[in-house]
Amino acid sequence: MAHAGAPNRAKGVKENTKEAFDQSLRIEGALAGEGDIIVSSDEVCFMYHGSADAAEQARTGLLVRDDLEKRPAAEIERLLGDETVRLEEVLTTHRERFFNLDLETERAARFGPQLVERLGRLKWANFASFDDERLNIAAKTLGDGDAKKGYKRASFSAGPKESVALLELAFTGNLEARDTLLRSGASRLQLPYGMAVPRRLAAQPLQKIFNIDTSGISPEDTQGEAALWDILTAGIFNEEVDRNAILRVQVSAGMVALAKELGYGVDLWTLKKKSDIHRAIEIGTDWLITDDVPYTQRAIKEHRAAA
Repeated sequence: MAHAGAPNRAKGVKENTKEAFDQSLRIEGALAGEGDIIVSSDEVCFMYHGSADAAEQARTGLLVRDDLEKRPAAEIERLLGDETVRLEEVLTTHRERFFNLDLETERAARFGPQLVERLGRLKWANFASFDDERLNIAAKTLGDGDAKKGYKRASFSAGPKESVALLELAFTGNLEARDTLLRSGASRLQLPYGMAVPRRLAAQPLQKIFNIDTSGISPEDTQGEAALWDILTAGIFNEEVDRNAILRVQVSAGMVALAKELGYGVDLWTLKKKSDIHRAIEIGTDWLITDDVPYTQRAIKEHRAAA
């Protein structure tokens, strides 16, 4: 799966652009594309990640999403030029490809699914977000106000709540966390291949669930209350972390098997190393989300040849 179109930045190609998707899907042969969605004031869906606020814009150079969504489509296209593309154009150009659509705003959660349905592409799309409420809005949009009905009509990735519940279930066996996963209408879990967890989580569950050596960790570091929301704030969805207070871990076969036992497909992002790609295949990952399609394809072929 081509992450944000998996642009060739060395050649000046930018993410979420027509050039990026044409290159990765049509020329390089990726089986799926992943892109970020925002919506103009006149309800046109664009592929563009954007920034959450001015501080992020200063770091990334991407315009603020809320500001862009106040503008009509023609003005967005004038401002961004070839740094964006209309979602409809991408979906109709690459009808033979599956798409993971990241709903960056509440407007994207409302109008993105409507467009996908109008184009007859619901079976070729998955809706994702790091915001549980946006996912609920998208499901209600497709279900005429009934989220459960909407979840049955299309593929959805679980939000942060379910991702944290999976970790809690893996670490502690908490049945309430299991119920959270079973109640969700989502069908996929999209997890970062490398995650961060607090050091105070017990060593034995870490050894069983994750690919990690805990032999050098003192008992003081591994005892105490396992507050799983600390995992969320410690780095799964937040890059601002205290590197001394966490352990960097990788998703294992045990966690993938647990998710699949509960009815979820599992996708991992963003895979950059050949060894990570090989291991992701071995532990049963479904979609490999990548920034470099040719590199990932070579790694897959090497793994198959060695099997």
